Amino acid sequence: MKQELQMNKTQTNNLWDKFMNKMFNNHDYSTRRKIYNSMWSILLGLFITILIISFFGYNPFSVIVSFFQDANVSNIFIPTLVTFILAGLAIAVCFKAGIFNIGVAGQMMSAGFITLVLIRKDLATMTQTTHATVALSILLSIVISIGVSMIIGVLKAYLNVNEVVSSIMLNWIVFFVIRYIVGLYQDPSLTNGFNLTTGELMGYGKTEVYIQSGWSWLLIIGAILITIVIWVTIRFTKFGYKIQMVGLSSTAADYSGTNKKHLILSSMAISGALSGLAGFVWYFSVQQGVIDISISSGPLYIGFNAIAISLIVFDNPIAIIFSSFVFSIISVGSQTATSFP
Repeated sequence: MKQELQMNKTQTNNLWDKFMNKMFNNHDYSTRRKIYNSMWSILLGLFITILIISFFGYNPFSVIVSFFQDANVSNIFIPTLVTFILAGLAIAVCFKAGIFNIGVAGQMMSAGFITLVLIRKDLATMTQTTHATVALSILLSIVISIGVSMIIGVLKAYLNVNEVVSSIMLNWIVFFVIRYIVGLYQDPSLTNGFNLTTGELMGYGKTEVYIQSGWSWLLIIGAILITIVIWVTIRFTKFGYKIQMVGLSSTAADYSGTNKKHLILSSMAISGALSGLAGFVWYFSVQQGVIDISISSGPLYIGFNAIAISLIVFDNPIAIIFSSFVFSIISVGSQTATSFP
């Protein structure tokens, strides 16, 4: 009997030890710590928000509920979510390689500008845009955005120019180039041409396929598939391992014989492609054909929000989906919150 009790106690201790090791002591600790830190940062932000709203005399829960309600009824929630996911992935890929790429804003703007010009030109002669034009816009958005990102990559890889400086300056160069080009076509009489700063895409409301649930489902499924591909590439492939190695230790990468220039350019190209897709979705499905190039607006703010979306989950591709969801609710739901003084 005594031996049996001792065995039961040993088994109980083993179960407890296993639980403690699983939660606090094994090799997964760093992953769990990242999850905890992400959750705490979000919860702390929510707590501070509740305090501030309460301080001004409003019911914080009513305000927060209004965010969810507005996001739920908005037809731009899914496109906004997809934009955040793609832009966050664009940031994460470079961060994994140790590249602080904050040029996503400029890359998205360049892609979006090409998209709008093509579709507006299509609509100038037709009652609605065609699938072929949309497909061409997606392709050119990716190509143009990769081209812009490669400028940063080449300067970093071959001239050792700090990517923060070059990407910030390139954001503003893209902004002012687009502003200049759009200014050439600022004619109030243009109701269906290149006047990109006013009105929505003519025919957008009539092209139901691009605002119905089918289009939204296509966007979200595509974003999830891209996320999985990026995660698998970084986590399980030789190329992904090299990217992480360069990001963790540039010196170790040198000693291992890794071609850092190739990895920098590859990372920037992938980031540019993702930014191009994000730019297309944002200007086509969220902005619905309008590009804001007023001097007070500056480079697209979504590109800078993507930095927070990626950093808050430690650049984990899968977790970016969840952080993007939080940011999308804030972004879309804030439209109702403006009714509170």
